[in-house]
Amino acid sequence: MKDVDKSKQQLIREVEELRKEINRRRRAEKALPQSEERFQLAVRGSKLLSRTHYQTLFNDSPVPLWEEDFSELYAYLEELKEKGVRDFRAYFDKNPAELSVCAQKVEILDINQATVELHNAKNKEELLGNLDKIFTEKSFDVFKEELIALAAGQLEFESESEVKTLTGEPRHIWLTLRIEKGEPGSIRAVLATIDITEQVLAQKKLKESEEKFSKAFYNHPTPMQITNAKTGERIDINESAIRLYGYSQEEIQRGREEILQGNLYSDTIAVDPEKQKRLLEKLLRVRLISNYPLDITTISGEVRNLLVSLSLLDIDDGNLVLAAFVDITERKQAEEQLKKNIEFEEFVSKIATNDHRCVV
Repeated sequence: MKDVDKSKQQLIREVEELRKEINRRRRAEKALPQSEERFQLAVRGSKLLSRTHYQTLFNDSPVPLWEEDFSELYAYLEELKEKGVRDFRAYFDKNPAELSVCAQKVEILDINQATVELHNAKNKEELLGNLDKIFTEKSFDVFKEELIALAAGQLEFESESEVKTLTGEPRHIWLTLRIEKGEPGSIRAVLATIDITEQVLAQKKLKESEEKFSKAFYNHPTPMQITNAKTGERIDINESAIRLYGYSQEEIQRGREEILQGNLYSDTIAVDPEKQKRLLEKLLRVRLISNYPLDITTISGEVRNLLVSLSLLDIDDGNLVLAAFVDITERKQAEEQLKKNIEFEEFVSKIATNDHRCVV
């Protein structure tokens, strides 16, 4: 009997535990929709905060930024594919007017203040719409490359490009594009257009300056060369200097590279290489040396007497030297000959005087 009572009590406890578990599950099931709702609210709140944070960063960025809708553009590219277009480069080369059609299918949704300033606009509204008003001929060339990349499935694109302000002034930019695919059929792009106009113009001026220097350097009748003062390596040499070293016109035409391979410290062009080395070391201290006498040996073994003027160039950490040579060999020979003539005349005059005295 006692065993039966124990079994009943155990059964009652198990039933009670089961009832509690059922109640816990019911409460959990009842709370689940509320938890899900709170989760969704949290997600929406997070997205709202993220969007607000993004918008703040977008508007306040010093980099010109664009937000554009590419949905219609992508749909048009897909339409072209369905019509059989496979080689988009060949297609746009054959149909350049299609580039303008594609540009009109890009809708500018938003821009920041830096973009307004880049294009000399009064406000955002002047730039919103399509891209035609800021595109130049070069812009369309880069836009073509962008379209080819997008048609190939790329989601990122970078290139140097050009745009114009609303007053018609060209601006050189570095374009960076990122595609963001959202809901089906909704494709947006975020672009950064960094103004590199000053850098491009500076590079252009530098190139023009280098071209002018090169033209003057190579064609100048004065023998000149550029040397690394620390290593003695010949960096460049003009034709007048090559001729001074004794190379023929045929050798010059065959190639200057072989001639440039020599090293001023190791080859035998200087009669006294150590003197030349000390000269370059001195130049690193004083930066300018004028009319320094230096003798060289040409490739035929002839000794030439030179006056060398050296100047450090403000490039490559100031180690490059521009050397200009004046060949005074003939002048020195003439001076020596004149000196010999004078000495001979004095000798003859002295003999004549002595003979006269003897006769008397």
